[in-house]
Amino acid sequence: MARVFPSWLTIHDASKFTPALTPGEEYLVEQLESLLDDKWSVYVQPHLNGDRPDVVAMNPNVGVTFFEVKDWNLDLYNVDSFDNWHVVTRHGRQTWVASPFKQVTRYRTNAINLLVPQIGRAVDEEPQRLQALKTAVYFHNSSGEIARSFKTPSSKYIYVFGYDDFPNGLQKIIPDFGYSSSKYMKPNWAKELAPWLLPPRHEATHGRLPLSREQRQHATPSQGFHRLRGVAGSGKSLVVAHRAAANAQAGKRVLVLCFNITLVNYLLDLVKRAPYNFDPSYISIRYFHDACIWINDKLGSYLSAKKGDEEVYFEKTVPNKTINALESYMTLNGRLPYELRFDSVLIDEGQDFTRSYYEVARILASASGREFELFMTADYAQNIYNREYSWLEDMRGTGFRGAWGKLAKTYRMRQRFASAAWRFAQACGLDTDLPEFDVNQVGLLETLVYYRTKDIESACRIALGCYEYLRSVRGVHPQDTALLVPDHSTGVSMATWLNNQGNRVNHVFSTAIDERQRHKKGFWMGQGGIKMSTIHSFKGWEINSLILIANKETLANINTSMIIYVALTRAIENIYIISTYDIINIETTEPDNIPLEILEYAGKTSFTINWRNTVRSSDEGLDYYDRIDPPETHGDAWSFGIDDD
Repeated sequence: MARVFPSWLTIHDASKFTPALTPGEEYLVEQLESLLDDKWSVYVQPHLNGDRPDVVAMNPNVGVTFFEVKDWNLDLYNVDSFDNWHVVTRHGRQTWVASPFKQVTRYRTNAINLLVPQIGRAVDEEPQRLQALKTAVYFHNSSGEIARSFKTPSSKYIYVFGYDDFPNGLQKIIPDFGYSSSKYMKPNWAKELAPWLLPPRHEATHGRLPLSREQRQHATPSQGFHRLRGVAGSGKSLVVAHRAAANAQAGKRVLVLCFNITLVNYLLDLVKRAPYNFDPSYISIRYFHDACIWINDKLGSYLSAKKGDEEVYFEKTVPNKTINALESYMTLNGRLPYELRFDSVLIDEGQDFTRSYYEVARILASASGREFELFMTADYAQNIYNREYSWLEDMRGTGFRGAWGKLAKTYRMRQRFASAAWRFAQACGLDTDLPEFDVNQVGLLETLVYYRTKDIESACRIALGCYEYLRSVRGVHPQDTALLVPDHSTGVSMATWLNNQGNRVNHVFSTAIDERQRHKKGFWMGQGGIKMSTIHSFKGWEINSLILIANKETLANINTSMIIYVALTRAIENIYIISTYDIINIETTEPDNIPLEILEYAGKTSFTINWRNTVRSSDEGLDYYDRIDPPETHGDAWSFGIDDD
């Protein structure tokens, strides 16, 4: 018999397992348990950072199968060639409903690309390995023949079956169930997926990130609308993480939203280190545009494929259609699906959000009822996406009242960097306060270097010279160094060059959008090797030593003062800014002269940019594909559906 997680005792306890299994889900689990051997584990409604597949079956030697189960009367349903599903309601009208084929495909995609991106990279390198990660849909009230008649060309690799297929044996439904091993499955994949499929309860003893008294005042959950401003390095993200963990400890469901893809990993790490006892499945952490796709998927609505101006699509079309989908669904059904009901919605880096982004979060929070919490942090001086943030100054109609809470002390930055960043911000007219700091934040070895050079290739060579100098002369470990470049073309060339020189590089770059998304989702500080990204992808993180390449051409439409300010606030001990133009007010930072060893290293470097790596002009600098996975839709289809469970 297969092992079932959680236990049947827990599954049948309404106080511990919500929502209850449908008859179809329970029947499938019973069949898998009785017909598979003990090498198989069956996970029932596992929480995968907001996604919740009905069933997942896994054998470390064979593979993984994600199941979606529907107790539908298929006589009421129809599907078009683009896998868009419709159902006839009890009132006799036809409406959209989420495609079970798209749902189960998304569960697998997110699991291997977001939760365990090393699996996604392995599949990129050897596409045939995807055969170890199967998807299946079971229609409990339908025969297999009728169920399979709903397959479309886009779902041809999904196993579809009905109630009358079980007597033929599981291996007839999905061949893997008859195997003892598979050449496509890597045993370590099971070890990497298992903590997500059945996360261990987080114990308070795991926590290693205590709060200051000032931070504790804002980390205690409370109902209503709350907002917090803080200087760079004051612990805003830390407060968000503690607030999320404290809510989860109280048995409340939490959604944490940020704008930046790579910031998700940072927040996940902070939550793991928070000193609370909680079930990790109570917390979902997502970047905004991914959350929009996820929300629409849960509502059975479809975002149209991108057409025309990218900025209009991502800044207006996506959030506005998500708002419409939420409001329409609530009108039809009275409440949102269970997966979208949260007791607390927390927004980190609120200055990156537009008013319409915020409105999505507000609807999600308030939809849970009167007892909800919406908490947001912000720092106006880090508005590197050039947001119109007047709505943060005049927040009438948003639910917030009273003054902003404040974090005045910086805990990350040494005094020299904190003072330099503030002087630079003041000279450039950026809205920030002079941070407070402790005596022990006054160091002796901080380095802040600014160097002006002629062109981007020269800047890259000098930046590589900085890396070699830090490693060879200063003894800084590559893992404690970040190299921030102005665009993806430069990033691809530099990452390739460093790899060819035998360096391990943890980076976010690729000329292929899908692969770039995987790099971003696998971007963790704990991984070995030098870190490489754009300044946008690094916002929110911190590092011992930072090297920034500033190129005027790439940053032409971006507030360069904010870019430099953010760079000045990311490092702990060493900052090197290499620029192809004269940065206004940089002298206020009182920079050091560049060490001659760096120029000597640069002179010996053979690096050149491979311009064949150039990506589309829209991918340079402020990259919208940095923020969102392209929706898996066809044509202009978009609408809302009904609660299909």
